[in-house]
Amino acid sequence: MKGDFSRIRFNPVKQYTAVLEQQGRVALDADANEQCAIDGYLRETETFDVVGQWGAPVHDAGFEIGVVNNKIVVGAGRYYVDGLVCENLAAIRYDDQPLLLDSPASAVLIQDLIRAGTTASIRVFLQAWQRLATALDDPCFREPALGQADTTTRLQTVHRVVAMLVQPREVAPDPGGVSPLDQAGAARAARGKELALRGLPPHRTGSIARTLAPCCQAMYETATDDHTGTLAAQTSGGTDTCGCQPVPAAGYRGLENQLYRVEIHQGGDEMTATFKWSRENGSVVVAIQSVSGADVTVASLGPDANLGFQVGQWVEISDDADLFGLLPNQPGRLYQIKNIVATSQTITMTTSVVPVDPRRNARLRRWDQVGAVVTSDGVLVSGSWIDLENGIQVRFGPGKYFPGDYWVIPARTATGQIEWPPCDSDGQMFQQPHYPKVRTAPLACIHYDPSSRQNFTVDDCRLLFYPLTELTPPPTPSALHITNISWANDDVMPIETLVEDGLKVTFDHSPDGPVTPGNFIVTLEVPFFFEGARNLVELSAETPARTLAAPRVVSAEAIFVETFTYTTMRDLTILDSTIIRDQAGNTLRWIMPFDGSSLQRQEVLYINKRLAEGMLVGQPGRMRVKLLGHAMFTGTGTGRVFLDGQAFGQPAMRADGTTARVDLQLPSGNGQKTSDFESWFYLYPAPQLVSVLVAYTDLTVRAAGGNVIVTACTPPATPLPTAQQATITLLYPPLVATAISLSFAAGTGNIVALPPVTVPAGQPTVTVPLKLLAVPAQKTSFTLAAHLSTPFGDWNARSQPFTITPAPPVIG
Repeated sequence: MKGDFSRIRFNPVKQYTAVLEQQGRVALDADANEQCAIDGYLRETETFDVVGQWGAPVHDAGFEIGVVNNKIVVGAGRYYVDGLVCENLAAIRYDDQPLLLDSPASAVLIQDLIRAGTTASIRVFLQAWQRLATALDDPCFREPALGQADTTTRLQTVHRVVAMLVQPREVAPDPGGVSPLDQAGAARAARGKELALRGLPPHRTGSIARTLAPCCQAMYETATDDHTGTLAAQTSGGTDTCGCQPVPAAGYRGLENQLYRVEIHQGGDEMTATFKWSRENGSVVVAIQSVSGADVTVASLGPDANLGFQVGQWVEISDDADLFGLLPNQPGRLYQIKNIVATSQTITMTTSVVPVDPRRNARLRRWDQVGAVVTSDGVLVSGSWIDLENGIQVRFGPGKYFPGDYWVIPARTATGQIEWPPCDSDGQMFQQPHYPKVRTAPLACIHYDPSSRQNFTVDDCRLLFYPLTELTPPPTPSALHITNISWANDDVMPIETLVEDGLKVTFDHSPDGPVTPGNFIVTLEVPFFFEGARNLVELSAETPARTLAAPRVVSAEAIFVETFTYTTMRDLTILDSTIIRDQAGNTLRWIMPFDGSSLQRQEVLYINKRLAEGMLVGQPGRMRVKLLGHAMFTGTGTGRVFLDGQAFGQPAMRADGTTARVDLQLPSGNGQKTSDFESWFYLYPAPQLVSVLVAYTDLTVRAAGGNVIVTACTPPATPLPTAQQATITLLYPPLVATAISLSFAAGTGNIVALPPVTVPAGQPTVTVPLKLLAVPAQKTSFTLAAHLSTPFGDWNARSQPFTITPAPPVIG
């Protein structure tokens, strides 16, 4: 924190819980700041212990990731990251985040994902850290009553969502430095060190992450990248080489108390990293109003000569692009002051300045390194002692350094010494750095799936928790269960019902994952026949249909029956159809595609034909429904559960009341949380006419006393009842009552009444009486036709001709 502080002092090992003032004693800024640090540490530790390293309140889980119109959106709510609370007050588009600058647009990331294919993914993280906000960031900090005097600063929690494309079997791309994966590891390592100082074991997340999707697991289980560079500080005698001058005494020789700050400018190891330093903790900073070439116009030249700018000094120019870029908290660029024009508040540099945007809070910050060893890259880190000023020396140890790593060194004139090792340290000479800890939490993995309805699937990587007021939360279902199905297992169903209603499966909770014919599998098994020798008997008027067991339609003109017995073999057809959800979300409906179009009609008619062939040997089609237990789930994060589909059988009867069947006990479940659900039923073809036979094909009638009397008739080969009637035969007993329409295809006169005809359910035939209303004037031929319509828009018909002859008049 680059504030104007006297010192920064907080050590969790000492376990201080409060700073107490005493009467008549001096109260320092360091005391109040230490109390804030104590409160922050206790708050973060308590949050960490209650929530865990990551977590969202289940009733207001924030930062849910979605894809809408090929763009990434971020949901409202809260999420805790390593003790820090991040709150997204309203849903926001990824591209509209104010604290994420110069990141690829989400539409670009989505297009890159589509080009990369189904094996790639977009990994989405939540980043959070704390930064010092001053009056330059928020003018409200200034007090108008004191002439807009600078007063206090604030500690601000910064959070933003970062997304990046990850190719298969590759590490996440490194956008110019440390990837969010590395930062997540570094945050965990730093937290582990804090816990180790308190004698506590580090928190583990492997057992939690293993319940998530594989992509989420990879985001949690990433390698750490620690800040291993160290620094030591000391005071020494003067460095003058002139032997005629007295050597100053060892110690700090400054005239004022200072808080020196040594900060890494460019990262690297102990041979390549560079640093910069300030005697004012880097707190001398002013706003930039404009940049033109080497000239920089600023809002102020500082409050006084000591806290202002001078020719020869080095300054750092930066804006929010450095602070909130894809890789956050990056340094600006160093320039040396060549000239200062006080009247216009213009500072001229020795080289041209890379333009910065004043609208992005452009800043100019003073640093105090001097000498020939200073360049625009800073001062090179080395393994030997390096002089700063006034007898202070620093030395860097071996390790890896990152931009922003810093150490603060209090220097006091009263003692002529520096406070090293610092009071907030472990007492070692070489101290590890402080740095802005970017705490990273996995949020989601976005996959491209062209087969899904939205083309994109999102693995939710968030971890959820219940509030303390709900220590006994409503039980999360240990598994997803099936509570109802729209068909009777091991029973029968007509194909028209399947086409009209489909198959419905109801769950106790709404399945969250995608449901496709890949995990909602429907298959049809129908018998098939070898083209071998058969004993086929043609059905004709001499061979009534009711005397045959299994008539088979070969053509529109002929009907045959097979008289030999064989073993039925079945072939299997997988039916890929549309699957939709109801409004409540917990019922899935499988629908056979049929909208009246020619191709779909032909498909259904073909299936119906195959089913009809099976009925010739008494074998209806068999439908099997299978839901994959490991591929159907509900919930997110640690609350995700899978289908327990095992349904035990129990004895039952079919709708006919005589045939035994196997029913299923629902809801499903036997404690196996990834088990399949399986069911079957028998599919019957649409009702089909086999024959229409009349009792008498030739009748002789006369009128007597107002009645029509049959005097002679020519029956079929087998004697039938004396009254004229028609017998209608279907291919198989219908499952529901089936209407048959009758008409005359030939003949004259309205002499035969046609009553409504319905074939009862479970009966293959129906007999219809035909009443003669009048005697025709001459011999007349009639053809009785029966018509049967189906829901598929087709119909079939059978007919039977017969004649009516008037009897000669009676003489006498």
